Order: sequence, then C-alpha cells, then structure tokens
Amino acid sequence: MFARKWGLTCDHLRSFRMIDGTGATHDSAEDPELLWAARGGGNGHFGIVTQLTLQTRPVPRAFSSWKFRAYHLDEARATALLAAWFEATTALPDDAFSAWIMNGSQVTVLLTTIGPSEDKGIVAFRRALTAQTNKATAAPVVPLTKSMPWYYGGAGPEYFKNTSAGFYRGMDDIRSALPGIFFEVFTKPGLVFQINTMGGAITHGTDGAYPHREWSYLGEAQSYWNNPFHASDLRAAIGRIRDHIAKAGVTSHYANYPDLAFTDWPSAYYGAENYRRLQALKKRYDPDDRIRHPQSVRLPS
Repeated sequence: MFARKWGLTCDHLRSFRMIDGTGATHDSAEDPELLWAARGGGNGHFGIVTQLTLQTRPVPRAFSSWKFRAYHLDEARATALLAAWFEATTALPDDAFSAWIMNGSQVTVLLTTIGPSEDKGIVAFRRALTAQTNKATAAPVVPLTKSMPWYYGGAGPEYFKNTSAGFYRGMDDIRSALPGIFFEVFTKPGLVFQINTMGGAITHGTDGAYPHREWSYLGEAQSYWNNPFHASDLRAAIGRIRDHIAKAGVTSHYANYPDLAFTDWPSAYYGAENYRRLQALKKRYDPDDRIRHPQSVRLPS
C-alpha cells in the first residue's frame, strides 16, 4: 500500500555508510554507484551497512480495509475469481493495495487504502469482488497507529519455506501455470499462493538496482508447518509450484523472496545489466570475496 503510494523503501534511501570487505569505511556520498547498488541491489554482497539516512513521509491519519472470502473453490471458480481480481485491480488508486491469497480451497482477497474509501476505483473493486465471493467484511476506519498492530505477527518460531512466484504484468503471464499451482494448494494443507499489487509510484522510482518496476504484480509461494515431518513434503510441493511458474515463462523474481533452486538467480533478481554493475562494485569493495552467501554477487570472472 505505502509502496504504491510513495515508492519502495529503497527509493527513499538518501545516503549510507558501509564497511567493505577489506575493513575500510565508505560513505555513499563519495560514490554515487554505491548508492545506486543499495537501492534494490540486495544484501550481503560486499559490505556491512552501519548507518542509513532515509526520506520519511507523514503518517496517514486513517486506514480502511476490506476482506472478501470465497469457499470450496474448484479450478474453474478459482480461475474466474482470479481473473475478476486482476480486472478490478487495474482501476485501484495508488493509495490502495490488494492481495489475492489462496489457502486450500479458500481464497481471501484483501483491500486496504489510506485514501478516500469512496474512491470510484475502490467502490468498483468492492462491487466486483462482492459479486464473486461468499462473504465480504469491512473494518471500521481507524487511525493508522491502531491498525498497524493487526499485522505484527505472532510470538514464537514459525516453520516455513517461502519463495518468489515471479512478477507479472497480468493474468496472461501466469495463466498456463494456474492448473498446476491450484492442484498443489488444493491438495497440500499448509501451502499458500499469493499475488500482490505492485505498480503505482513503484513504476516511477528513483535510479537504483531494483529492476522490476514495469511489473504490476508480484507472486509468492508459501508453506508453513508445525510438525517437522511435514517439511520435506511441503518443500517438494513448493518446488513443483516453482517448476509450473518457470514453464509458464516467468523468469523475473523478487530478491527478498529468494530460493536456492533458481538456476539463473542473478538475472532473475537483478537483470543481466544490473548484475554486471554489481559485480564491478564487488570487485572494488570486496576483491577477496570475504562477504558472501550462496546467492551473493560473484566476483567477475
């Protein structure tokens, strides 16, 4: 929601300080390319950030939200509901965010806004989703400071395997993968498939290494379990969802939802051109590859 209104968090980064792989300290003011990399170039590549300066925004006064639920779905009805959601999101204002969340045979659609609740795009969305679902509920308009704790999450450990399900321009990008995805979610308790609205101010962000601004939607494949014995089965199901998405031709992925199974992760996360620029910075600031992880930027060959 806030990203559609004002852009990504990395778009608000104005400067930072970093200790590089050789132990030297740098200020981004000394190297604009370093600031470019920090705006969407991932983490754990060639330095440890010790200080950030960010542009802030005024806290919105109010927050409105709605939930739409559909039960006992089959493939045909789930596909029709997703098509209706994609169509309805095209008219949403930048103040609004929506997510389409499938868990088992149930779908929950979330709609939130910090703008006018009677905006014509909001009203049209609510009308379309009410017609397609079994239950629609609205939360009272409340101050943002009171609504944020709803999203804090629970205490204690959570066992999960989540991964990017790709960026899309619309339903056609993911359509051929839907039968396989739906089958997995219908038959494997603990699996969740979610699509979030992007677009808005994200499209017009500042110069940075984040390469996915033209995409209007972002998918997530999620799995959660309480019993460790269920972990391998759910990880395998996530892998099959990943394969369905790859066969549909979806190749761009969100670096903050990583997966070691992505074979071409440099291009998937950053794009080929951006990755080469990140490699040049890796060579400059961490020539001995001291700061690394399995999907950290590699030194140029």
